[in-house]
Amino acid sequence: MSFTPVGKIIPHNIKKSGFGRQIEAAMILKEFEQILCSIFGDAVKFKIKVVSFKDGTVKLSSLSSILAQEIQLREKKILARLNQKFGQETVLKIKFAV
Repeated sequence: MSFTPVGKIIPHNIKKSGFGRQIEAAMILKEFEQILCSIFGDAVKFKIKVVSFKDGTVKLSSLSSILAQEIQLREKKILARLNQKFGQETVLKIKFAV
């Protein structure tokens, strides 16, 4: 009897269970938050909340309209960094929730 390495079992079970998209979305949201902190500093965590990722769109909620505008101005740069990590055309746009 041979053993299968855990590193092979987990990715297979994730795909099989259908949790792959949810895990990818969580990873994208975490990376998005880290990118915002690298650009605007750690104080951004208190003014912007990364809400969700669905159908190529990251949805944010903002307490600061000025910060929201700054994010929109840098949208292409932020998306390029995300897509560099997760693959081209993974994240297509940023949307702000009201």
